[in-house]
Amino acid sequence: MNRTSTNPHIQSYTRILIIPSFFFLLGGGAPPVHTTHVQTFCTGGEDGEVKIWSRAGMLRSTLAKSGQAVYAVSWSPDNQRVAYATGSDVHIKPLQPGLKVQNWKAHDGTVLSLDWSPTGGNLATGGEDGRYKVWDQSGRAIFASPMEFHPYTAVRWSRSGHLLCAGSFNTLVLCDRTGWPHSRQRVKTGSIYDLAWTSDGTQVAAAGGNGHVCFAEVVGLSVEYGNLTATLTSGRTVQVCEVDEGGGREETLEFRDRVVQLAVGYGYLIVATTVQCYLYGTSGKSGHTHHWSAPQIIDTKGIVNVLLQAPQYFLTVDSFAGIRVYTYDGRQVSNPVIPGLQAEFLTRHMVSVSNDTIALIDTGNARQIRLLDIQTGKEIAGGPLGLPYDAREVTLSKYGPAHARLVAVRDANDDVFLSRVNRRNLVKIGSMCSSVQFHEEHEMLVSVVDQKLNVWWRPSALFIDKAIHKLAVFARDDKALVKGSSILAFTGTRCFLRRPDGVNLTIGVPPVACTIYKLVAKAQWSGATRLARFARNESMWALLASLAVEYRELTVAEASYGALGLLDRVEFVQRLKLIPSEEGRAAELAVLARELDRGEQILLQAGLVYRAIDLAISLFRWERALDLAMRSKAHVDTVLHRRQLYLQAAGLEESSPKFIQLQKSIPIDPVAIEAKIKEELEKEAQRPGARPAIMTS
Repeated sequence: MNRTSTNPHIQSYTRILIIPSFFFLLGGGAPPVHTTHVQTFCTGGEDGEVKIWSRAGMLRSTLAKSGQAVYAVSWSPDNQRVAYATGSDVHIKPLQPGLKVQNWKAHDGTVLSLDWSPTGGNLATGGEDGRYKVWDQSGRAIFASPMEFHPYTAVRWSRSGHLLCAGSFNTLVLCDRTGWPHSRQRVKTGSIYDLAWTSDGTQVAAAGGNGHVCFAEVVGLSVEYGNLTATLTSGRTVQVCEVDEGGGREETLEFRDRVVQLAVGYGYLIVATTVQCYLYGTSGKSGHTHHWSAPQIIDTKGIVNVLLQAPQYFLTVDSFAGIRVYTYDGRQVSNPVIPGLQAEFLTRHMVSVSNDTIALIDTGNARQIRLLDIQTGKEIAGGPLGLPYDAREVTLSKYGPAHARLVAVRDANDDVFLSRVNRRNLVKIGSMCSSVQFHEEHEMLVSVVDQKLNVWWRPSALFIDKAIHKLAVFARDDKALVKGSSILAFTGTRCFLRRPDGVNLTIGVPPVACTIYKLVAKAQWSGATRLARFARNESMWALLASLAVEYRELTVAEASYGALGLLDRVEFVQRLKLIPSEEGRAAELAVLARELDRGEQILLQAGLVYRAIDLAISLFRWERALDLAMRSKAHVDTVLHRRQLYLQAAGLEESSPKFIQLQKSIPIDPVAIEAKIKEELEKEAQRPGARPAIMTS
């Protein structure tokens, strides 16, 4: 994934417009007004009442009454609740009668301004105590600015929810969605009573108490990938800098319309303006930048709020066309349409894309993760992925084929869940995580837990062998990390993060794992084994063991398990080598991953009935083994004979009426049973791709 918004700041226009002072009535002496679409509007005033009005000005209802003046109101993103401020408190009142009202103390002084983020659900407040703050919907503090001499009289989120602007006396502050300041700009407007963003989120207008309006634009947006850095230097200009062995070179790209998004990765730079997307190839055969003057151009129908890249595709989200997927030659692949999905509320943390799958948090029900096929735009069979709490962040693995695709989700309780896309086997793998992200090239997952960086070298090992999943983990303590740090990108051997106070961090991880992935991709197993032996690290052996088991490299798997001291796994691999058919080995590996039914299904679909019965017997699933034998009308006597041997060895008596009845009616001939088993194994050894079976007594 690309790294975005690393250094935005506000730049004020030199031209100042003077307009009549009555323009400021909405944000100054008059009651605050906030609209939802054009159907209703909400007001609050010095009488302490919050009222809902029709578009024609007819009073619909009095939502709340208070003994203190209401200086700020704001609608929730779904228009089902209203937040308003009285004194130092903030209240959230549902429109539906009977529901609980939330309230909390927000400031030490009177709350003068309030705004609800259109996408993230967070609230921003400004107060007489000289602070602006960011809250989640339950009233938990996310950020509080340092105290200043003047009150914050205006706060406003951009339409995308990525940026927050706060206004005080002669001061504009541009903030990230978590509240920390990108920059602070001095203006000559007096106290700023109201703020308004353009629909593309690139400009903001500030209404001052001295009757002036100040216009500002957001610049400094920067993305980097490898040796390439692209920076938005003005509203319509992008500076590209590339560093190589011969030095460096810079290129200035100018555009007709304002730039709203930047992304770079996988050999392409994408610049999204208000009406078009420009695709530039960033490296040619010689490794040097080219084609800056001849980009691919795609027309967009709305303002692009989200721009994400995958190795073969990239994805855009806008409020008009919703989600659209393109190839890097400019061809549209799909335009997924999900009933009830409000695309304008999606952020880059709520959507993820890979070469075959799109994962997104349902805006109508945040406890559901929608999984879409990238080619058709339709939901993948199996329905949405359900969570116990609202999801906050979703990420897809970029590594491997479609059947190995993984999705990781962080919920509102800061727990991390992992699942395969095609099986919906959701498993909790972490807690107290503030951010989670997959590596952009390999199947590695990173998370931030307080002052620790956790890396799962092989998350899918959870579905292969839980014993090695627990070992294939790297943890690094770093005092520079603090709670709430977010991951910007995980690429190569570096993890890029941002702390809540705006400090950018780069934390390195051991390079051995990436090298092992690359060697395995080239089928260089001997080199991967030597590297793991050289590293002398059990997490690298665990990584190699999981890869070897998945790719059926049993000799490497045996060596890896041996290095980890897992003797039971070594014996398992040795037994696995004795199975001649590929389906038989796959079934045993499914059992290792605790997917018993799937292992049985693999054998039955391949016609290996005896192998399925033997598998059930080895797991002491006697009733199931007998059912399979009776259904196939074969090996019933085998199951009865094995049952007798088991009871004799255990010193037990038969207690199952079903087995007792069959033992009376079916004769058991051990010699005939062994001959029948031998015949079955010989047939299995003759299957395409089978290896010679080794018979044991």
